[in-house]
Amino acid sequence: MFDPSVVTVICSHCEEEKPRVRKWSRVCRECIREQDNARYQREKENPEYVRKNRERARAYYETRKQEVGEYWKKRYRENPTHYKEKTKKWRREHPLEFRAQGALRKARTIRAVVRDGVDYLEILIRDKLVCKLCNVSIQSKAEVSFDHIIPISRGGEHSMANLQLAHLSCNMHKGASI
Repeated sequence: MFDPSVVTVICSHCEEEKPRVRKWSRVCRECIREQDNARYQREKENPEYVRKNRERARAYYETRKQEVGEYWKKRYRENPTHYKEKTKKWRREHPLEFRAQGALRKARTIRAVVRDGVDYLEILIRDKLVCKLCNVSIQSKAEVSFDHIIPISRGGEHSMANLQLAHLSCNMHKGASI
């Protein structure tokens, strides 16, 4: 049985050993929240700076959008098998993230309410690796699925409060029922 909370990292800010937030992150969740709150306060105190910075970033993006797009299209055309294999490898190594991307894409496609900040690792820890549909523990990553309590097709939102852990087979059996 895998346990996502076992992977720990020494936070580069508070220098305490805490569960890893993301694969590439070296900062703990509490320090990230502190940084976000500090940035929010700075932006709240100086809204003119925020507006100018957004305009500057948008202008930079618009001037380089075509150039950057052409660069990556050219790289892909030169070696498409490399990028296809890279994508397949990432999907095999990150099944939870891949499924999460699919759920988010589906929610946006049907114009459901999408709340930012859905943290799938937090849901795994919150639900203690137990399927909320059949109350049996989940034994492997391949069995993991995130179920919308109120299905998106029935007006539910894509948010932490509306997601629960489920076996993939249980979730597929449930379908769009409440």
